Amino acid sequence: MMLKFIKPFLFVLLLPIIRAAIQYINLGEINGFFKFEFLVFGVIIAIAALRCMAFRVSCDNQSVYIRTGILFIKRCEIQISKLSSVQTARNPFDVIFGSVTFRINTEAGTYKRSDFEFKLRFSDAKELSKLLYGGEE
Repeated sequence: MMLKFIKPFLFVLLLPIIRAAIQYINLGEINGFFKFEFLVFGVIIAIAALRCMAFRVSCDNQSVYIRTGILFIKRCEIQISKLSSVQTARNPFDVIFGSVTFRINTEAGTYKRSDFEFKLRFSDAKELSKLLYGGEE
C-alpha cells in the first residue's frame, strides 16, 4: 500500500539515487547535492508511511467503514446491502509486495469508476472479501 503513495514520486526519486551510486562507483565520492536529494527522499518516504498508517478499513455484519486522514479525517460508512460489486486486482508490483488493489463499487457510483479504491495485503483482502460475501474472493 505504501508503494501506491510513493508511486507518483518514484521516477523523480530513483534517478538521483542511481546517478549518485554511479558517481560513487566512478569517483569514490558523493557531492553535497546528493545529501539534499537523500533528505527529500526520506521526507517523502515518511509522508507516505504516515498516509499509509492513517488509512483504516473495518467491516461488521451490516456495514463497511473506511477512514482516511490524519489532520483532515474523512469517514465513510457503506451498507453491505448497497454494494454493487467488490473487485480485486493484482499487477506484477502487487505480486512482488504481496498486496491487492481492492475496489468497492456502490449502487450510486459513477460509470466505469470505482467509488473506493485502495491497496490491502493479500491476506487482509481475502479476509475482507470473506466478511463481505462469505467467499474467498
